[in-house]
Amino acid sequence: MNVLLLVLGLLLIAVAARQWRGRPNGEAEPPTPKWMGALDGFTPVKAGGAGVVLSALNPKNLLLAVAGAAAIAQTGISTGQQIGSYAIFVLIASLGVAAPVFVYFAFGARARPLLDRCGPGWCRTTP
Repeated sequence: MNVLLLVLGLLLIAVAARQWRGRPNGEAEPPTPKWMGALDGFTPVKAGGAGVVLSALNPKNLLLAVAGAAAIAQTGISTGQQIGSYAIFVLIASLGVAAPVFVYFAFGARARPLLDRCGPGWCRTTP
């Protein structure tokens, strides 16, 4: 099990190094992939499906999910407890995506100014 965790850690470092080298220099904006233009015309069901597929195919997400499952599996707890633990892991890991969705549905039109101020990993304090 420790070898698996070591391999997963090394894979994460390799993915991070690849992304670091591929980032734009200075203030340059990274180019938007052409396929993202098609997302504007998606229905909610198609958008949800695309989100699941893109999340599942993301190497970082996949490696973190496998590492979480491996860590839970080596605890020696029962299968039911492992399933419950992994469900909690998935819930906590999903909070970053789920929080803006919750704000949108909970606050309706009042959510727009708040969500417009906030981006991935940051929020401006002034509108």
